[in-house]
Amino acid sequence: MSSNDGSAAGGFLATVARTVDRHHLLPGNRHVLAAVSGGSDSMGMLYALHYLSMQRGCSITVVHINHRLRGRASGRDEDFVREAAWRLGCSCHIEQAEPGALAHVPDTSLEMAARMFRHQVFQRLLKDTGADAVALGHTRDDQAETILMRILRGTGIDGLGGMDAMTRVRDCCLIRPLLDCRREAIRSFLRSHGLTWREDETNQRLEHTRNRIRHVVMPLLEREINPSLVDALVRLGDISSMERDLLKDRTMDLLERCRKGRGLSIRALRDLHAADIRRVMRAWLLEMNHGTSPAGFEMIRRLASLIDADPGTRVSMGPGTCGEIRGGVLYLVRSSRPAAYLYPLPVPGRVDIPEAGVVVHAVSAKGFRPRVGSFERDEAECWIDREKAMTGRLVIRSRRPGDRIRPIGLQGSVSLQDLFVNSKVPAFARARMPVLANGNEILWVPGYRIADSWKVGGKNEPSVHIRVQGLANLIEST
Repeated sequence: MSSNDGSAAGGFLATVARTVDRHHLLPGNRHVLAAVSGGSDSMGMLYALHYLSMQRGCSITVVHINHRLRGRASGRDEDFVREAAWRLGCSCHIEQAEPGALAHVPDTSLEMAARMFRHQVFQRLLKDTGADAVALGHTRDDQAETILMRILRGTGIDGLGGMDAMTRVRDCCLIRPLLDCRREAIRSFLRSHGLTWREDETNQRLEHTRNRIRHVVMPLLEREINPSLVDALVRLGDISSMERDLLKDRTMDLLERCRKGRGLSIRALRDLHAADIRRVMRAWLLEMNHGTSPAGFEMIRRLASLIDADPGTRVSMGPGTCGEIRGGVLYLVRSSRPAAYLYPLPVPGRVDIPEAGVVVHAVSAKGFRPRVGSFERDEAECWIDREKAMTGRLVIRSRRPGDRIRPIGLQGSVSLQDLFVNSKVPAFARARMPVLANGNEILWVPGYRIADSWKVGGKNEPSVHIRVQGLANLIEST
């Protein structure tokens, strides 16, 4: 495939190459995971990355995530991507969600649950394969739609910046090589080479906000207001992104000036302009939440109201967290009534539980190792029967009233309430303590024994090894 094979092909590949070079997305010998759904955008990205990899000595691994949300069509997407990877000589990794699991994440839309699952898979695969980045097929059209959606929601200058060509989320590096490409140019490229793609019929359903923006709002604005709407919105994003970067260093300097231990000095905050207060508080909240929970306008408004409040005043900052003034310092503290949570646990897989401040890992294993349980350790682990795990629906969730466990070595069952009280687990930590469950059955409480019915039959029997990290974050008071 040559960049000179027709104007459509050459223009598309040249645009991708310019984006890659401008943002240094593909330095030599880089290993990239290409997230490919089978749609036109991701297929165009795959062929462009394959072309560039032959020139630059990079290696490409195709990653397809089957969310199992579209019945047989999901299976056909998976087969299509696997065959495309085979034709290009690329290795291919297929990840499947547990049937129905994404529809049972509380207080989370199906779209957001699927996005969370994808990022969990990306983080694990980057670690397991040693790859440098995950390539996503976001286009110039996607960028314009994202910026317009954020405008309609009342975003600030950071949100107006849209998506970056390279983003780091924790240990996950995401690159977007198609960010300067129009969707129609990608399809013209595919057609010119006789290449096909899969159509996801759910992308036409207008009950989803992004689909209404794409199919109704954008065409109306282009027809009635500005035929160059996409370019105008992307230009707004570029300007905002540069101004955001200019303000970032100033904000971090002011944050250090206001920092006092784990909190912020009220006196220092009072000396700042209102706009600087907002940016400092937003940066601080992102830091306290390890960059996983962006702070919205209303949350920062509530937090800023404490600057002139009396000592001891608290405001809610969401499930399980409050802002509080103590000794002239603003802190984030745990509130007494955290929200319930539930996350599907894929095997293999990793799940981040922000409500508890822990990370849960699950991998296939053989046998088990005896462990002495303790609620005082930062890490806990267990082994459960793999056959039961594969046929069940494992979840990590918070404790519910009436929960009981039938542990190994004990006749009958014990309530989790009694278990926590007798083990001297602090009251504020009990409702946040993660438990491993299958439906209403409790399989394990980290730091305690597993349920007798889920024990591994022998040291050579197939098992699932589950590890929880960060329990000290849960037990320690702030």
